[in-house]
Amino acid sequence: MLMKVGDTVYFVENRSVREAEVFKLAGDFVTLRFQYRDPNPGPRKDVYHNGGLRLRKSRIFESKEEAERSIK
Repeated sequence: MLMKVGDTVYFVENRSVREAEVFKLAGDFVTLRFQYRDPNPGPRKDVYHNGGLRLRKSRIFESKEEAERSIK
């Protein structure tokens, strides 16, 4: 899989598929940037935060369907 900074990719976290953007490439690792919804937003309803994560390229997928197939 050829990736470049800015590409949209998918990864599996806790048996669910998440969408992320490639932020940085370094050897066999990829740093991802994604948004997640605050589980306790208080009086505000839809509060989103930015998150980041570094994973091996083997744990990243080009499509959501491919990521879903990897869940056993």
